Amino acid sequence: MKKFLSQNNGLKKTDIKEIIHLIDTDGVFIKPDFVVEYKNYQKTFYTPTSIMTNKRDLIVERNERKSAILNKLYQTNHIGRINYTVYFFSCNLEHVLHNSQNTTCEKKCLYSYEFVDKYINEEKSFIDFMRSKDFVVEGYYKDTWLFIKEDLNSLNRYCNFNLYLDKMKTT
Repeated sequence: MKKFLSQNNGLKKTDIKEIIHLIDTDGVFIKPDFVVEYKNYQKTFYTPTSIMTNKRDLIVERNERKSAILNKLYQTNHIGRINYTVYFFSCNLEHVLHNSQNTTCEKKCLYSYEFVDKYINEEKSFIDFMRSKDFVVEGYYKDTWLFIKEDLNSLNRYCNFNLYLDKMKTT
């Protein structure tokens, strides 16, 4: 926040109402047993039951580091007295929005343009989509985080961003 506000962009701390942080889970809450070494894989590959990689030790270390950070962040309510909330897309944004778990950069670009074309000036359609029973985790904020940390849930298609949209509807 300090770095952002010091960039002479004309914003002051009092101009910021809240910080909304969107993250991919990347399967970080799974047990190390589900990170499988595949020497022949060039890239890390996600499935509903495992992470397959040629860099197992690095992925296990990343999972430990990122899950520890996320465990702190989801319990953080303020950053520098500004309201803060973090929401997840699991396993990643493309997985939730397009049901595509291992998406190439080219496909991500195409998906993003298609998504904008579909939902520009269509706020209600966007909100309805983000409340889809296909991936929404029901419950209160803390409950959704407890859910995504269980078993293999952080590898599967789940999202709790609907909570933010529901909150905006009531304010």
